[in-house]
Formats: sequence, structure tokens, C-alpha cells
Amino acid sequence: VAGALWTAHLVACMWFALGKYAPQDTGTGWLDVELAHKGEQVTFKESSALLQYVTALHWAFAQCTLGAMEISASNTAERIFAVMCMLFGLLVGSSVISMLSATLMEHMVARRERTRQTQALRQYLDDNQVNGNLSARVRNQVQRRLRQRGIVTQEDLPCLDLLSSTLRDELQSEVCLPYLRKHTLFGLVSCLDERSLVKVCAKAVRFVYPRIHDDLFVA
Repeated sequence: VAGALWTAHLVACMWFALGKYAPQDTGTGWLDVELAHKGEQVTFKESSALLQYVTALHWAFAQCTLGAMEISASNTAERIFAVMCMLFGLLVGSSVISMLSATLMEHMVARRERTRQTQALRQYLDDNQVNGNLSARVRNQVQRRLRQRGIVTQEDLPCLDLLSSTLRDELQSEVCLPYLRKHTLFGLVSCLDERSLVKVCAKAVRFVYPRIHDDLFVA
């Protein structure tokens, strides 16, 4: 919103400057348009600075959003600028609509997938005649976790398989080393021989992200 207001402000300032300072091959500009003021006909050039600015800002919003307004271009310079603003509004508007549509579609697909999984789970519990108390607990936990945003792990990124083994090990050590160094023993190993600790990260460390009510240790 702030970006849109700032852009409209800049366009309004340029539009006002065109009306006041640009060469007028037709002998008139948008500031020469007359309007009724206290029963008299006056031009925008003769009106207050606040009315001039608000009118220019209104025109800027109308052009950038492909809207309509009573003020229009009166000479070649103003018309060229108006065409450029309309093209800008068309491009930006199309981009914004595309992004909103893509976001909405992604949200709908994710919601449809959650609904499908929930329905499949309910059918599974009913088919196997799971008692009501346990069935409710299972459904509640699944629904709660489906709504949660999970942590992205390496298993979620198959594109990492495209990396060379050296670069993949370097990435793994970059992620793991800060955690290992917090341990006294590994902190000492890091000071004495960091290469060995890098090998440990690459070959012997795997992240596990337990959720609420998960069992950490099972006998």
C-alpha cells in the first residue's frame, strides 16, 4: 500500500509539472480546464494548491488503475505521459492479479489436499471400527498438524541431490556445526581439528524435528 501511494504521488507530481511547465502545442493544458467554484468558473491553475494536488493524485490513481476521470490530456506531452501511465498500470495490474490468483490457487490446492487426507483418515478409522475416544484424538492431532507449517528439511528438497558431494557436504557442515560446537566435546574437537568435525557433520549427523506430543525416546 505504501509503495502504491508513493508511486501515485510521484505520478501526480509529474502530471502537475507537465500541466504547468511542459510545452503546450495546443495552447492549453489540463490546468486550464475550468471548474465551478462558488458560482464562478475558474481554472485549476487559479484554484488552491491543495485542490491541484488532490486532482493530480486522483488522475494518477485513475490512470494507473485504468479508471476514468473528468480530467484528460490536452496536448501532446500530456497525452504521451497519459499513455505511458496507462501501459504501466496495465502491466502492474496484470502482474498483481496474476500473483493474487496464483496465491489463491495454491491455498485452494493445499486446502483440498488437507480435506482429502482428513476424509481418508475418517474412512480408515470407521472401516477399522476404532473406538470413539481414540478416533477423536487421532483426528484432532492430524488436523492440528496439517494446519501447522512444518520445518523444511533436506528430505523436502530433492534439488539438493543435484549438488556435487563436496558442495553438499559443505552445506551440511555449515548447517550442523553451530549446533555441534555448543557441546563441550565437539567444541573442543572443533578447536583442535575442525576437518574431522566437518566429516562428522557430513556422514554422521541427521536432523530430527519432533512435534508436540512426539516421543523422544522409546524403550
